Order: sequence, then C-alpha cells, then structure tokens
Amino acid sequence: MLSWEFPPEIVGGLGVVVYELSKKLLEIGVEVYIALPVNPKNGDEIFKDKIISLFEREVSVGVYDSLRYMKETRALSRDLSMFEFVKEYTKKCVERCKSMDFDIIHAHDWITFPAGLELKRITNKPLILHVHSTEFDRAGGGKGNEYVHEIERLSFLNCDKIIAVSNLVKERIVKEYGIDENKVSVVHNAIDFNAKVPQRTQNKPYKVVMYVGRLSWMKGVDFFLKAAKIVSDNYKNVRFVIVGKGEMMEDLINESIRLGIADKVSFEGYVNREEVIKRYYPYADVLVVPSRSEPFGLIALEAAHCSLPVVISKQSGVSEVLNHALKVDYWDVEDMAEKIVSLLKYEALNKEIQKNTNKEVKEITWQRKANEVIKIYKEVL
Repeated sequence: MLSWEFPPEIVGGLGVVVYELSKKLLEIGVEVYIALPVNPKNGDEIFKDKIISLFEREVSVGVYDSLRYMKETRALSRDLSMFEFVKEYTKKCVERCKSMDFDIIHAHDWITFPAGLELKRITNKPLILHVHSTEFDRAGGGKGNEYVHEIERLSFLNCDKIIAVSNLVKERIVKEYGIDENKVSVVHNAIDFNAKVPQRTQNKPYKVVMYVGRLSWMKGVDFFLKAAKIVSDNYKNVRFVIVGKGEMMEDLINESIRLGIADKVSFEGYVNREEVIKRYYPYADVLVVPSRSEPFGLIALEAAHCSLPVVISKQSGVSEVLNHALKVDYWDVEDMAEKIVSLLKYEALNKEIQKNTNKEVKEITWQRKANEVIKIYKEVL
C-alpha cells in the first residue's frame, strides 16, 4: 500500500481511507505493508511493523488544489518542492520495496503513482491505482497542472486496475483520460460506525450550521457563505462555524465581512478528526457539503453517523450513497439556504433526516468495502 498521508497527520480523506481500509484488510488476514514518508506513530498495535518509513526526518506535505502544488516540503536535510517530493518518494519507495515479497501494489492518488509504476516495472507485480480525486476535480473541471495530469494519464494507461471512490470519479477517468470503463471499479468510502458517538448538545443559545474541510476552490465554501447570508436574513438566531484551513482562508474571511455576517461566522482553522467528532458535531445542527467538485465527501458519512443532518452538493460522490440527505446544486445558494432553514426551523424534518441517514451509514461499512477490494485483488492475480 503506497500513501503519502496517514492518521494522525492528514490533509483530507485519503489518509483516513488508507487507515480504515488497511486496518480492515489486516483484520481479515491480508498481509498489508504501508509505505509512508514517515512513521505516523499513532499507537495502533495492528500497524506495528507494517509501516515502511521512507524519510529520516519529518515531512510536511500540503497539497493544494488546481495549480497550487509548490508548497515547500521539508524532507531529509533540504527543502523539497511538491514535485521534488514525488521524485524523492518514488526513489526511496522503490529502494525499500523492490526486494520485498508481495503480490500486489496498491497506490493512492498521483503522488504515489510514479512509485507504483516503477515497482511494477521492476517486479512485474500487478498495480492497482486507488483514485480519490483527479486533476480535473482539483482544478474544478479544468485540466489543471499539466505535469500532474500527465502522471495520472500515463498511470491509468499502464496500471492493471483502477479503483474509483465514486461513479463521479469513474466517469471522469473514462471521459477525460480515455480509459476503458471495464478497467475501473467503484468502491465507495465507508465509515467505522462502531466508533463512540458523543451526545448531542441541548439547550444551546443559538443554532449552528457547520462546514468541515479544506478551504479551497473546489470545496465551494464561498457558496456556503453566500447561503449563510440568506439564512441569517431569514433565521436570526444562527451561527456558522467553518472548520479547516487552506489557501482561500483570507478570501473567505474578507467575503464574510463583505456580506455583513462576519460577526456570525467563526473560522476555527484545522481541527483533527477526533476533535471534530467529539467537540464540534455534538454542538452543530446542520452540516453543509457545498463542493463544486467532490470525488466523495467522507465528512458527510461521519456527520450522518453522529446523527447530524447534512445538506450535500449533487456534485459530490457521497450523494451516490446518502439517499436521504438533502441535496442541492452547489451554485444554487437560494436552494441551499432554503434547505438549511428548513432543517433549523422544523424539528420533525431534522430528526427524520437524522434517523434515515444514520440508518444508511450503518450499511456502509469498511468490512464490506474491504471484501470488495479483495475481489479486485483476485481479478489481477
């Protein structure tokens, strides 16, 4: 398993998926080794001796959307750009893994694809690419960075099988990269619903509408703010909480000022997943996923698991599995605001959405997804 992030240090949902999927595969009896920049030291006994740490020093990798891939990265004794990091990751991954005894190479997103291709070339082992997003998604539908796009195109053409996290991503791979649809299997993300869920906070002084995720163009947080303005005009006793960091932070703060709702919007910055579930979800009344382009949207499953009603963009992959969530086009801020207000005003509707989506997520388990992945493994062996 090749990945560039793993809990507790994560940028988005990819690290969570690698963690949950690998954990379940190990529990089933599949021998899994995970090549990472550094040992995450998360204390999970099941991963003892399963982490292949490629770098000697801490590596901080920040992947931004569209063309913002040149965030400085510390590795070894010098600074590396994002592209230099990919080359270094590839080199060290191949050095460490080429002589290992394994049956399948399973690589996650473009950063690890070159390492996967090189390992396949040297060992002649089958390569599976797990696609959490494409450069078209990160660029909001545009082609994005040419270098990244070419890595993806060559990798899709030369791998043995592709796993897409949604039908939305599969359609993108088939249409934009010219890949045979039979080469792409969809395995939706899941959630460990046995995790402890804290009690919802009662008797709050106001209602809370929340966004959780990266503050980037593809995530549509600017549309969330426009909807928030309409909501605040129609429902006075409400506050908006934005959890996350990203390159749009300053622009979004300025937008909240321009809209005249800065006193009602709280920018919390980065909060780790455990704290979001423990401290933020119990205090919220609605979670909004307003993405322009969202390959999946794991955060919506987590919120539904915590009995928090969600309003999600129709342009998100998670809309394929959460049938009882309220859905909107990301650009239709009037509709978004109307659905938010309905959930705030009508307790019966709020509880009905809670109940139905919570029931849905209990069927979307990592046990089932791991079994789907094992079937794909058997196809390439």
